[in-house]
Amino acid sequence: MRNYLGVTLMVSATIATAVASYSINLRVAGERAQLRKLEMTLADEAERIHALENERLTRARMPAVEGWNNQVFKMAAPAATQYLRSPVQLAAFIAPPPPPPPVQYAVAAAPAPAAAPVVEVAYAAPATAARVVKASYRAGDAASSTAATATTDPGN
Repeated sequence: MRNYLGVTLMVSATIATAVASYSINLRVAGERAQLRKLEMTLADEAERIHALENERLTRARMPAVEGWNNQVFKMAAPAATQYLRSPVQLAAFIAPPPPPPPVQYAVAAAPAPAAAPVVEVAYAAPATAARVVKASYRAGDAASSTAATATTDPGN
């Protein structure tokens, strides 16, 4: 029994050490991730500070550049009256809108229907009137009165 107790203590000590080492490793990895994120934020902020500093220096030099221009070069932005007499002339330079594209029309034509076959129908009237009625018509033309004909044959 004593032999098993020593082995059990060694195994449990090894497992406890492994769990403790793993938890420490996880904490270190978390700290490294936060440090990496902080370094990226610092790099972005340093870049923004550099851009703002350049803008500040540029704006600080503008009055000096304007004073130098007024004293030495005496340049000014051109006015519209240097080129044209009035705003109406400027509006005349605007290109007219392009004409609308021509409209193309297409006519759809259906193929001509083929000649309809003539169908003949014969049926007997009720037993009281023993006569046969013959009728003929063209399919598709049943509505027209000239195509539908009916004849009665009292002899049959």
